[in-house]
Amino acid sequence: MDSIRFDLKGYNIKDKEIITKTITKRQKAKKWAIGVQGGYGYGFKSKQFEPYIGIGVSYTF
Repeated sequence: MDSIRFDLKGYNIKDKEIITKTITKRQKAKKWAIGVQGGYGYGFKSKQFEPYIGIGVSYTF
């Protein structure tokens, strides 16, 4: 078996490691959106509650 020998004479304690971190700023969320919506609501023509699918507008606070 081979022996392992450590030589610490050449080790320089003054070596430094520089770590950088990039911070990115989050973009603000869009306030208004248009999209497909679905749900359950009151139908004015049928005079009863029923499911629906349609285009709607939403607002995010």
